[in-house]
Amino acid sequence: SYPDEKGYVDQREAEIMNMWDDLQRRMKGRNKNLKENEEQQKLLDDAADLKAWLADVKGKLRDGTQPTSVAEAEDLRKQHQDLLDDINASRNKFDRLRALGEAILAKDPNNQAVRDMLRQLDEEQRAMEEAWQKKNADLHAARDLQIFLKEADQIDSVTASHEAFLEFDDLGDTVEQVEALMKRHE
Repeated sequence: SYPDEKGYVDQREAEIMNMWDDLQRRMKGRNKNLKENEEQQKLLDDAADLKAWLADVKGKLRDGTQPTSVAEAEDLRKQHQDLLDDINASRNKFDRLRALGEAILAKDPNNQAVRDMLRQLDEEQRAMEEAWQKKNADLHAARDLQIFLKEADQIDSVTASHEAFLEFDDLGDTVEQVEALMKRHE
C-alpha cells in the first residue's frame, strides 16, 4: 500500500527482530539463573532439614543417662545401636546433598555460601560419628561396670553367709555333730 515506506518498515522490522532476539536471550539467561537459584534453594532447604536431624542426634548422643543394672545397660546399648542404624540410613541424604552442592559449584565455582555449607556439613557429620564412637565406648564401659558390680554383689552375699558360719562358736557337743560341722566347714 505504501511503497515509499518500505525502507522504514524494513528498518523497524529489523529493530523489532533484534529486540525479540535480545528478549529471548535474556529469557534464557533468566531461566538459567532461576534454575540455579532453585537448585541452591533446594540445597539450603535440604541442608536445614539435615541440620535439624543432626541437632536431634547430637542431643541423643549427649544424653548422659548412666545404667543402674546390666539389663538397663544392654537396653541403652541397643538404643545406641538403633541410632547408628539411623545415622547409616542418613548417609544417602549427605551424599545427595554433597552431589547437589558439587553440581552447583561446577556451574559457579565462586559460590562461597555453598562451599561453606558443604564444609560445615562434612564437619558436622564427622563430629557426629566421633561422638557416636565415644558414647559407644562409654556404654560398653558402663555395661562392664554393671556386670562387675553384679558379680561383686553376688560374691559379697556368698562371703557374708560364709562369715556367719565362720563366726559360729558352737563346736558341737557330740562326735557326730563335730564331724558334721567339719564337713560343712570343708
